[in-house]
Formats: sequence, structure tokens, C-alpha cells
Amino acid sequence: MLEIADREFQAIDDANRTLEDTAKQKVETGDLSGVEITPKALKLFLDRKFGSDGRMSEWSYDWTARLLMSLGFRDLKEVEEAIAPYDDHKLSMSVYGSRQGQITRFELMLQVALGEQWIDRHPWQDEEWVTRRRASIDRLKGVGIETGTYKILRPPQPSRMTR
Repeated sequence: MLEIADREFQAIDDANRTLEDTAKQKVETGDLSGVEITPKALKLFLDRKFGSDGRMSEWSYDWTARLLMSLGFRDLKEVEEAIAPYDDHKLSMSVYGSRQGQITRFELMLQVALGEQWIDRHPWQDEEWVTRRRASIDRLKGVGIETGTYKILRPPQPSRMTR
């Protein structure tokens, strides 16, 4: 029984390694269709798009990958399509007055791309957070940045995410 269990675990490990290798190759070539949103694939994608940010922990990529799935994104191609029209540096300067870290800039791009849908689908729904996000969207609109240009048609996924 232990040998059977060992073979099964090895098969799972091999399949996971193949999935990660395929995702890495597809991200490196820019072919994002069908690339599952996993913490490792997301890190590869963000490092390629924004440059590496050594301050980010594995937890940050794990949380952000779960956020993307809870918002309703299917794969990294949809994520890329959502944020493609936006300049992360310009958004960061418009909202914060300085260049922020990789994930903050990425989430800001998502916020702009989704607009009110970002707020409605986000797992954090406390009043202060919603108020700050709406103020951020208003500030961006005030400097001529169009928000809410990307619509996710699937319903958001149930989330167990907490602060």
C-alpha cells in the first residue's frame, strides 16, 4: 500500500512539475492563453511585465492569484487583456504620487480596468475600503483615465479570503 501511495504522490508531483514548466514556457513566450492562474505562474507573468520585485513574498503571489480567481478571471490571457491598455507607472504616480511595488501597481491596473466591478467583486467589502477605492477611481477619472473598460462576464467565485 505504501508503494502504491508513493507512486500516486510521485505522479501528482510529476504532473504539477509539468504544469509549472508549461506555464513558465508559455509566459516566457507571451502565449498566455490557457495558463492557469497559480502563484508561480503569476509571479513569472508579473516579473516579465513589471520586472522582478524582491520585496514580494510567496504569500503575496498566492493571495493575488486567489484574488484573480475570485474576481472571475479564467487564465493569465484574460488578466493581460484587462490590464493591457494601462501604464502602471502613470497610474501609480496619479494615485500615490510615487512608484509603488509590483503587486500594488498590478492591483491598481486591475482596479482601473474593472472600475466598479473591481469594488463589487472584491472580497474586502468593509465601508472604509470601498470608500477609498471609489475615491481612487474618482481621482483617476479626474486626470482623464477611463475606468471600467474590461468586463468579466462570469460570476465571481466564492472567496474565503480575509485580510
